[in-house]
Amino acid sequence: MDEMTLEDGSVVRTGCKQPDVLKFAAAPAWDEANPVLSEAECLDTERLRPFLSPAKYQKNNNCTNAALAGLGEAIERASGVEDVPRLSMTMQYALHNGGTDQGAFCRDLADDYRGRGLCRESLWGDDKIYLPRGGLPAAVLDDAKNHVAIEIYQCMDWSHVRSALARDFFVYHGFVLGNSFFSTKKDGKVPSFDGSFRNGHAMFSWGLTRRFGDLRACTRNSWDVSFGDQGDCYIPAGYFWGQSGNYVNLDAYAIRAIRRVDRLPIAT
Repeated sequence: MDEMTLEDGSVVRTGCKQPDVLKFAAAPAWDEANPVLSEAECLDTERLRPFLSPAKYQKNNNCTNAALAGLGEAIERASGVEDVPRLSMTMQYALHNGGTDQGAFCRDLADDYRGRGLCRESLWGDDKIYLPRGGLPAAVLDDAKNHVAIEIYQCMDWSHVRSALARDFFVYHGFVLGNSFFSTKKDGKVPSFDGSFRNGHAMFSWGLTRRFGDLRACTRNSWDVSFGDQGDCYIPAGYFWGQSGNYVNLDAYAIRAIRRVDRLPIAT
């Protein structure tokens, strides 16, 4: 895994390895339940921006979980939950990284988000990237049940992603970053995909914009506010390609709702 030094001098490990063939998650495909919109029908929308937490900083190689935590907090606010806590950036990562801190796939974390949920950061902090021998504590599992996604669809390509964002879904995604991505400037404009394969990375998108001419996904990264536009970047369609031969790039899920229940008691 590559390391990247941010402008403030902090160092992050950039992302996760990609599968050669995508093992599809149990979530239904976007076009099985929702219409695919043409690019012209996908209007600029930043309605979800007010629900975002400040950009997170992934201290470990846990981009998949850091993105999911930021997305989860935003979904809860958008769903009307008050006093949303910070969610764990490492609970799901610990379950799926194989004990080696070498990355995890969005498909696995997204599927677990539908079943197991995601606990508060106060119960499973950003230093806990490995699963203990005895498994997750009961308090963690109990609290995670309060933060479970119930509306989730798999996005197979850019047409699915843009359609989901146009309909005010958040989109959780992992894909390959080329070298050009690392030239993103302070305005957040991501250069066109250059065909190179630097490493895999996970982020989440929350809207659409044409501020740079072409239609782009408004995306929150997990490299703190030093990256791009206060932690955000604006990614062109070329990064969201689906499958070329046996290689799958996009691993993406549209998520919009959480289970609305009274907060469950925390196990002691």
